[in-house]
Amino acid sequence: MEFSMFYLPVIAGREEVEHMGRFAGQDRKLYQELLKDLSEQAKYIDKHGFHGLCFTEHHFHVEGYEVSTNPIMLGLYLGLQTKNLRIGQLGNVLPTHDPIRLAENLAILDQMLQGRAFAAFDRGYQERWVRTLAQKNNVGISNKDPIENIRNKEVFEDFFDIIQKAWKGGTFSHYSPNYHIPVPVDYSYKDYQEGLNEDGILEEVGIVPLPYQETFDLWHPFPSSESSIRWAAARGALPVIIHTDYKVINKLFDAYVDEANKHGYNRKRGERIALIRDVFVYDTEEEAKYWQEKGAGFIWKKWFSPDGFDASNLREGETLDQLTGEYDELVDREFCIVGTPEQVLAKIQNLVNKTGCQHLVLYNFTRAIPQEKVMRSLELFCTEVMPHLKKEVITVK
Repeated sequence: MEFSMFYLPVIAGREEVEHMGRFAGQDRKLYQELLKDLSEQAKYIDKHGFHGLCFTEHHFHVEGYEVSTNPIMLGLYLGLQTKNLRIGQLGNVLPTHDPIRLAENLAILDQMLQGRAFAAFDRGYQERWVRTLAQKNNVGISNKDPIENIRNKEVFEDFFDIIQKAWKGGTFSHYSPNYHIPVPVDYSYKDYQEGLNEDGILEEVGIVPLPYQETFDLWHPFPSSESSIRWAAARGALPVIIHTDYKVINKLFDAYVDEANKHGYNRKRGERIALIRDVFVYDTEEEAKYWQEKGAGFIWKKWFSPDGFDASNLREGETLDQLTGEYDELVDREFCIVGTPEQVLAKIQNLVNKTGCQHLVLYNFTRAIPQEKVMRSLELFCTEVMPHLKKEVITVK
């Protein structure tokens, strides 16, 4: 079984955020402390055999909840301090980007880390920043108005295709309603230029550098529908599923392996697909729950629940108005896995047995919980939980 870490960098705990008048995200000292804490954690999980780490992308979070405006730069910062971890994003909100610049930046990241990078792209759901940064592409969010959703998906898929063309090497062209690559110009006055036609007009361009990997490792954050899972499977991407209902999980796992094998990937069930959970381990169950509630309990209720993330905890026949987003609900629905090493091990083994999961991604809200508590949780997980799961025989009941 493999384990990765997903950082949603919270720059301060609840008390600091409230005390600083909701501008903790702009505090220079707190950001330096965040970087220091991230370094310590990354080096520790690298030493203890984690597969990868990744960051989200969000903007304008002056309150300090998700201070992760550039997951590529944050990943490079930690990638250069580690040896084995794969470094990525969950993900880059593609409709808000220029796809050429993003393809180039990811290629540079992969070159600097000599093939340890992975890339993920998503569509964007937070109105405050997506509407502002994507206005040049006339794109809104993906989860509100049906017309906006169609436009968002159109731009997402168009820009994804551009990135894939760019990474193949050589020169390419791309003409769609959203982007013309290149704009034809007369380059006949220059020698040794690629992409020109016989009249010296620029018809194709290429990016430099290419990624270190011949095939860039792709992940896909939080697909909730069978169509999204099949989209990822057809492209060889690793989906990270946030759902907690076992019926939903198993349907998505089955759809993934079915679609992947239609495209010649020869996947086994549970291979190259992951679940994501908030995991916190401590010496006693009471302490574990106390500290996890400071992180996931606070952030989920105040930040994720209002944006509709409670849908990931729905059971068959339930509606969103029946859920509260409270911490106890997260524990009961098993999004939050919490307790002593023995308790956490048993819960993850149950997850494995019911789904066939072979890759677990851990949520991490960083400084919402004191660093020494986070490090103790990581120590117990890496030394008393992981060793048993690394040699776990995967079976599905």
